[in-house]
Amino acid sequence: MRPQTAISSEKVAAEFLARHVKKLAPASRVSAARLSIKESFRPFRGKRLSEIKRHDVIKFLDGIVDRGAPVSANRTLSLLKCMANFAVQRGIMDVSPIAE
Repeated sequence: MRPQTAISSEKVAAEFLARHVKKLAPASRVSAARLSIKESFRPFRGKRLSEIKRHDVIKFLDGIVDRGAPVSANRTLSLLKCMANFAVQRGIMDVSPIAE
């Protein structure tokens, strides 16, 4: 399956939240939704998923750590990894920019 490089990060995020987050425990759902709205997807709005690179993610997470919120940065990273893995599994992209 060929990656759908024109898909926006917002569209993937919406599908991820609809399909993945609804399976979580209620408290985790609230936390994931809050993080996704407040932190995770904000810097990537308006970008195609294929445009997001590892450097973009690192720079974004460094900004969260620099403002004194390392726990939030870690939770944001976890949510971004889940979303990127979701996109890879669905054939939306070949490789996660957040892969270790």
